[in-house]
Amino acid sequence: MVEKMPKHPERSTDAYTGEIRKIELLTAEEERELGRRIVEHDDNEARKELVRRHLRFAKAYAKREFNRLAPSRRHGISDDDFTQLANVGLMEAAERFDYRKARFATYAKWWMRSSMTHALEKTRLIQAPANIRDVIIHINRASHGFVNRHNRLPTAQELAAATGYSEGRIETALQVLRTKIAHFDQPMPGREEESESLGDTIADNSLTAEQLLMARDEMQKARLHIQDIMRRLEKYATLAQVSAFKAVYGPDGYGDRKSIVEVAATLGMSKQNVQQTLKAAWTHLRYRGPIGWGQDPLTKERERVEMLESLLEGESK
Repeated sequence: MVEKMPKHPERSTDAYTGEIRKIELLTAEEERELGRRIVEHDDNEARKELVRRHLRFAKAYAKREFNRLAPSRRHGISDDDFTQLANVGLMEAAERFDYRKARFATYAKWWMRSSMTHALEKTRLIQAPANIRDVIIHINRASHGFVNRHNRLPTAQELAAATGYSEGRIETALQVLRTKIAHFDQPMPGREEESESLGDTIADNSLTAEQLLMARDEMQKARLHIQDIMRRLEKYATLAQVSAFKAVYGPDGYGDRKSIVEVAATLGMSKQNVQQTLKAAWTHLRYRGPIGWGQDPLTKERERVEMLESLLEGESK
């Protein structure tokens, strides 16, 4: 288990930002080595190092998500709160990370956003009136099961049928969920004398109904993107480029990715010719960036699909 991030109430945001700027980013090889230690040896030190080396990434991602949130929906939530939540998601991702399926940043990004979403839901629940709180708990449980069966969120009428509460009571509880938001650093009700705040309580191992839908929606978008890449390849690239591309990525973009050396031997081409042909194919797809492990768009989308499939498979057990 990755230890909780230490709190530094006396430390300014600028000081924290200055500290994490000094942390060097991981290379792909270093990340694979840490991932191997986590998977093969359950190495907690490797997990902590993986988290530490991604703190800059978490800070930047939190800032982006905070700026995307309309001011009218912030309700006193600060960008520092979002940084805390991003770090929580980062630690959750490190607990579950499998380096064979995705790059850590791809995997952690989903968990950071999920942490923020989950926190908003829990703050609403905690500040809800006592007579509504039980209704909300039953709504969350019923929603989770409904999403698993129907792949969409239930209506108020469907929730009423599933929970036994009246539709009016369900509507009232849903309204509370939409409007009640607490500050992440406020002590939880009944725990004012304790140091534990809401931010300490949100990293559980289950997904909410909304998170399940979000994961499934993202997986579908990634699959559609892969299909679009392959469709545009057929439309714009030459036959030689299409052949080399499919030899590397598989005929539909989902095959086991082959190395340049393997493809060169299969096609009777030199390694350099295969690389040039692939670059030309990607140019037709309007991509001129690096091609390799976790770098090009197709590889990233495949990793995202595999990561989300693994996540949803674990959730269904």
